[in-house]
Amino acid sequence: MQRPRQRRRLTGGIATSAARYVGFADADNATPIATLDPVMTLLREGHTAVIASRRAPGAHYEIEQSALRRCGGWRFRRLASRTLPGVADTQCGFKFFDGPHVRAVLDEFRIDGFAFDVEILARLVRQGEDVVEVRWTGRTYLVRRSRRGATDCAP
Repeated sequence: MQRPRQRRRLTGGIATSAARYVGFADADNATPIATLDPVMTLLREGHTAVIASRRAPGAHYEIEQSALRRCGGWRFRRLASRTLPGVADTQCGFKFFDGPHVRAVLDEFRIDGFAFDVEILARLVRQGEDVVEVRWTGRTYLVRRSRRGATDCAP
C-alpha cells in the first residue's frame, strides 16, 4: 500500500537530486529493467516525462490481471483521464523525468497518497511539458491498494 511517507521519500529524493534524469520503479520489479533503455533514449531526445504503459500498442501481461483488478483499473483510468486526457496508463509504476523540470513542480504538491504520480504528470502537462508512454511487457500481481486512489484523483 502506498503510504504518504513513501511519497515523501520519493519526491524528497527527486527534489534533492542534482541528476539530469530521475525516476522510480515499483519495488516488485514488474517492469523489466530493460524498459529503461527506450525510456532513456526518449529523455535524451528532449521529452520531459517517459512512463511505461500497459495500454501502449504492443503491451501485454505475462500474468493476466483479475477481473476485479481490471475493473478497478478502468475506474481509476477514467478519473485520471479528467486530469491527463492524453495519457492512457498513469499507474504503471515505472516513471522517469527530466530532472530540472520535475523538480520545478514538486513544491506545489497537494496529493500525499496513492495518486501522487498522477499529480506530477498533471503539473508537468499544465506547464506545457510532454508525457510519452512506452510499451510495457511484464508481469502483474493482485495488490491491495488504498481506496484513496479514487479520491486523490477527484477534481
